[in-house]
Amino acid sequence: MTFHGLPEDDVVMLSAPFSAAEINVVVASFDGNKSPGPDGFNFSFFKRFWDLIKREVGVMFDQFFTTATLPRSLSSYFLTLIPMVDSPLRIGDFRPISLVGSLYKLVAKVLAGRLAKVMDKLISPNQIDFYPGKTTCRWGRSNQ
Repeated sequence: MTFHGLPEDDVVMLSAPFSAAEINVVVASFDGNKSPGPDGFNFSFFKRFWDLIKREVGVMFDQFFTTATLPRSLSSYFLTLIPMVDSPLRIGDFRPISLVGSLYKLVAKVLAGRLAKVMDKLISPNQIDFYPGKTTCRWGRSNQ
């Protein structure tokens, strides 16, 4: 299998510093009614106070861009088990989920947005099952 590289303009886009506009779009796209994560904040808070906190969030993105690491406190999470039945008795009666903080979700969604722009150039035809919106038939040919 041959891996096809990305055109230079895509590489530049993926490795560019994060823009305020890019972060603003992601903050606006989040559903603010979800439960807060372990940091105690949901995106209703971010949306309501965005004008007050956007500079600090921008500094965090700049530091992430420079160091390629997140502070340990941002990448920590809680693992919890959600019962799938009324009276759970076995481990199979639970669904595990991880609760991550809002800033981690924000970074992840900004990065995912960038990757989404080039995924069609990175996924080979024999991996089409892993690409959203594409389906394959029994013989491995794309139906779309």
